[in-house]
Amino acid sequence: MSTTTPTPTSTPTIPQEVLDDLAERLARTRYSENPQAVKGMTTGRLRELVAAWQGADWRSVEAWMDEHGSTTTTTPDGRTLHHLHVPGSDADAVPVVLLHGWPDSPLLYRRIMPAIIAAGHPVVVPSAAGFGWSQQPDGELSAGLVAEDMHALMRSLGYPRYVVHGTDWGASVGTALAEAHPEAVAGLHLLQPPVDRVFSMGRDDLTEAETAFFVDADAWAENAAYISAHSLQGDTLAAALEDSPAGLLAWIGEKYDAWSGPDIQDEDIIDAVAMLWLTGTFRSSIRLYSEPEATWLSEEDDETGGADESAGWGEQGDGDSDTGDEDWGGWAPARIEVPTAIALFPQDLMQPPRELCERFFTVERFTVHDQGGHWAALEAPDDVAGDLLAFAADKG
Repeated sequence: MSTTTPTPTSTPTIPQEVLDDLAERLARTRYSENPQAVKGMTTGRLRELVAAWQGADWRSVEAWMDEHGSTTTTTPDGRTLHHLHVPGSDADAVPVVLLHGWPDSPLLYRRIMPAIIAAGHPVVVPSAAGFGWSQQPDGELSAGLVAEDMHALMRSLGYPRYVVHGTDWGASVGTALAEAHPEAVAGLHLLQPPVDRVFSMGRDDLTEAETAFFVDADAWAENAAYISAHSLQGDTLAAALEDSPAGLLAWIGEKYDAWSGPDIQDEDIIDAVAMLWLTGTFRSSIRLYSEPEATWLSEEDDETGGADESAGWGEQGDGDSDTGDEDWGGWAPARIEVPTAIALFPQDLMQPPRELCERFFTVERFTVHDQGGHWAALEAPDDVAGDLLAFAADKG
């Protein structure tokens, strides 16, 4: 395996014929009608988003990325890796790496990057493996593999120590990075604690706040059909969505509408969907949901072919964790000793109490903000940037 990092190259330009094909497909969109109760995105809302996409300018997105150091290089095992990189102006400011989740890209951070850059921090914003121009592996794709990509990238850029920010799958990757390389991660800033850690714990000896949280979390999980589809029927779903830009827009746009506050913009939805459509990476972007299976299913489930439907997410498996609680097949995550900041936003998927987060992380800062949702970096950029900069201020 080569450890040599080739000379970086600029981000590939989407061929004009691909953009023309997209325009033709959007113009031929066939819309469904449902006279009964709404089950998902309405046809009226989809028409609005399709019209917005037809008026969007992808070349301006490419130009913005180029202005922020958009580059493709390779991982140590030879896969293409895309990232943005803006060197810092303050030699004492710790580098910051910003990690996105699904269905996002480095565009998630375009509204908080100016503040971080202005504060003098070097900023690195990678595309996770399987997203955009970052190539997926031939073998299993996992948060741990993406974490190793990120660590190798930061070392290749000359940053031996850095602060990690993550949300959604980016939180899982950031946590894996902190666990594997605590000497390199000066601090971990999360907008959502990783779901696998939250649901891996048993339900004994919970505080009142933790009990209330799991009631809400279990109710959310029961309606998270997208997780089942991504995990168990990804190939079938991709066959439909890789062939229909409007279908992909409906699948993803519904999540943006449901999981965000009033400040999300249609532009943000369009650009997230366009990145996956134009690079043909919807299927690879959802591999983290099904690989490895142990992330979502217990060992017993894997052997029998189905989960125990009577058990909640945090109640599957018969093994014992380090604390004696039930967990998934005996697996229990290690506690992260890296200093950690948790920033929560009211329209996000989950609002875990501080004591629950402290079971898994060394919580140095815990802040509940009064606006924003799952895409807080786009909805409340000043709050996210301010929280992150306050946390990173003494980590250099």
